[in-house]
Amino acid sequence: MSFGFTEIDHLLGSAVDPQHGGEKYARLGFTVTPLSVIESIGVGNRMVLLQPLTANTANFIECMGIVDRARVPPTMAELLGGSEGMRSMVLSGPDARTSHAHLKRDGYEFLPPLDLEREWTLPSGEILRPAFLVTLPAPAPLRFNFCQYRNLDPYLRTEWLAHENGAQHLTSVLAIADNAKAAVGSFETVFASPARSRDGIFSTGPGKVQLRVGNQAALRALIPDEWLGEPQGVRYLGFEVKVASLAALRTLFVRRGINFIERSQALVVAPHEACGNVVRFIESEVT
Repeated sequence: MSFGFTEIDHLLGSAVDPQHGGEKYARLGFTVTPLSVIESIGVGNRMVLLQPLTANTANFIECMGIVDRARVPPTMAELLGGSEGMRSMVLSGPDARTSHAHLKRDGYEFLPPLDLEREWTLPSGEILRPAFLVTLPAPAPLRFNFCQYRNLDPYLRTEWLAHENGAQHLTSVLAIADNAKAAVGSFETVFASPARSRDGIFSTGPGKVQLRVGNQAALRALIPDEWLGEPQGVRYLGFEVKVASLAALRTLFVRRGINFIERSQALVVAPHEACGNVVRFIESEVT
């Protein structure tokens, strides 16, 4: 049974201060959107918008944090609390309400999608009106939620899709699990896509962006042990971004004093440089 998802659309990350979190991503050479405050629920976000790989979807990393604790609902306070890092993988599709009904039927505990529209005033005075249906993430070892866009234009503005570091696409989500096959297996049904295995890392996705899960031994080939952290069950680690040139990116990182290493045909950035996320920059997508 397909739940109607077409892509891993974006990643929801938590930052202690979303303005400062965006500055961290800007230091890595990303163009970052201005701070947008959702006053009704006391949170703010900045985004790294990238070029979509699938029609009618977006492709970005969201940096969200609490800006007014008195207004934050308990669910959001719990979601964004604790150390910085990725909080949820956000899927997209053409009919969020039907996706919700099918998930609910099969035992997934999602609340009904919220139909949201708001005004986002840019520093220039221009007003954007993002509109979408979205669910809150359901509790799970690897949380996910889903959305349906009513207005995709704010996420496709050309001035926000060009990046000094040559970033083009979010290509995969990285996670660690003692039993990687089992962890990714639970998503084979959600994505309606069987997992593939390569060098002990299991991958699946509803579209071109992949969820990639490995155990500590398998991921050691891609990420230093000290950035993997201590084994803690199943959890997100970070993400991979395709860039135009690793050589140009290396020059940028050296000039800015970014903490990175070169491993497995990638430049890998330490978690403290990217709001708790390990980021692997690649030139060629994994096949």
